[in-house]
Amino acid sequence: MKKTISWLIPALAVFSCIFFFVGDGLWTAPALPDLTVALKTGPLTGQILVGQDISSLVRVQVTNRGLSAVSNYAVAVVLSTNAAIVFSPDLHASITTGRMIGQRVVTKSLAPGASEVVSIKPVKIPADIFWGNHFVTVVVDPANQIAEGRENNNAALASCFVLAETTLIEQWYNNTATFIHFNGNGFGPWKSTLVVRVGPYTIPTMASYWSNVHVQAFPAPDLIPVGDQLYDVGLYDGTKAIIQTQKESWGIFLTAVNPASGPVGTSTHLMCANCQAQGTKKLALYSLSYQFVAEVPVTWWTMVEVVGTIPIVPAGSYYLMITDNGQLLTHEYKLTFTVN
Repeated sequence: MKKTISWLIPALAVFSCIFFFVGDGLWTAPALPDLTVALKTGPLTGQILVGQDISSLVRVQVTNRGLSAVSNYAVAVVLSTNAAIVFSPDLHASITTGRMIGQRVVTKSLAPGASEVVSIKPVKIPADIFWGNHFVTVVVDPANQIAEGRENNNAALASCFVLAETTLIEQWYNNTATFIHFNGNGFGPWKSTLVVRVGPYTIPTMASYWSNVHVQAFPAPDLIPVGDQLYDVGLYDGTKAIIQTQKESWGIFLTAVNPASGPVGTSTHLMCANCQAQGTKKLALYSLSYQFVAEVPVTWWTMVEVVGTIPIVPAGSYYLMITDNGQLLTHEYKLTFTVN
């Protein structure tokens, strides 16, 4: 009889998974649910930005591999810079060990063997982090409130790269130079590998012009040719883009004119940012509706100053602009000269 009992114990354990002989009696193990979770899209694709809602990218599938139905289970989404997270419900938890960026409690019953795609909204990348490699971990029953057959299969992990957010990219000028300017969030701390690219031209950055929300970079005066062509402009860590690139032209700024009025033949001085070498460039008068009127003969041309003589034109006010083979190179159309 002892041989018969010793054979029945493993057989019953294997085939039913719930009946066991204990001493001289039969004990029935509780039929428990067993929740597993998967990210249906695998590694997150698309460009993800600091502060972005990524609900549409996080598609979660929960499966009950246990022996009883379960309801009222929570599903949490955690963002971290470490693959091994420490779950915390604190919405301000460290991004290194893991911060919850979305959660939902599913009230619908999930039968044994059934799966459910769970939509979680919102799932938002925090606005106080900065660009870089991150991990999105989805955890079902994160607080272990449900007794399960197994507790070690409740999480799924995906990697993603978070870009800094840019709200403005523009060429601008100060008293000494033109520069490229970025407004946004999530640029993070400066390091020596961070550069700006304007088309094929690379511009080093400096710590003094880098913050989490503003970046400026100053190219050499003749590095980027002026024109109406559009360059792809972006911030890079080496060769890796850390923002969404945008299109930007590189032009000339006329910043002051003296005198601003006078008769035909007046010699007027224009202060210039980024005039570069003259080459085939011309100074011209345009009507206030941006129609070409006449070329202004130039007597002096440098990177920072242009001197021209007002030609014979009717009395009135005109825009001063710089052109090259018919292309307007002047970014600011605000300087006028009034012919008396």
